[in-house]
Amino acid sequence: MKNNQSAVVVAVVLAFIASPVVEAATEGWYAGVGAGKARVVEDMCDGSEDSFDLGSSSCSADDTSTSWKVFAGYQFHPNVSAELGYVDFGKTAEASARGTVLGVASSVSLDWEPKGFTVGAVGTFPVGSGFELLGKLGLMRWDVDLSFSGTGAYADAGSFGDDDTGIDLTFGIGVKYDFNKTVALRAEWDRFNDVGDKDTTDQADIDMLSVGVQFGF
Repeated sequence: MKNNQSAVVVAVVLAFIASPVVEAATEGWYAGVGAGKARVVEDMCDGSEDSFDLGSSSCSADDTSTSWKVFAGYQFHPNVSAELGYVDFGKTAEASARGTVLGVASSVSLDWEPKGFTVGAVGTFPVGSGFELLGKLGLMRWDVDLSFSGTGAYADAGSFGDDDTGIDLTFGIGVKYDFNKTVALRAEWDRFNDVGDKDTTDQADIDMLSVGVQFGF
């Protein structure tokens, strides 16, 4: 299902980019900033019960965080631009599980903090009255920091951290409203696929909803 969903969204993005030329934003450089909410798609508590005695565990997780991004690009075609960006998702996931291990009260907790640089293409399709639909397709070089701590049976693990980097697919859709030739408002949904490494920092997809301002030069 996950692969099918990704394929559909990527196809929509490519359709935007391949759309017939319609009068769109002025060609040239632009930059902007945005902020919003990021959410980890996967259940961060999934499988936590396997670390404790049968029926003794409970787990809580916070899978959303305030996030922000900056971006800059060049509109080299009336309907296509190349764009670079940086995204900081904040402490996107926090999870804490507790229970007993061979009768000993124990707990584990983790914090998962991703961020990274993006590069890709943005397709624009004007729909009238200053509005444009956006389609985005690119790559993200993610950097994930994981911190872990334990008590009871897991006290020997103490507190430790791990980090890893990698490159994976990102895509999104949105809408832009041009106030004038130099200032625009952008509202976007972005999906960042397979952020993190399964063997070191854990791995998850991240959805981000954001609102930002774009300035043309």
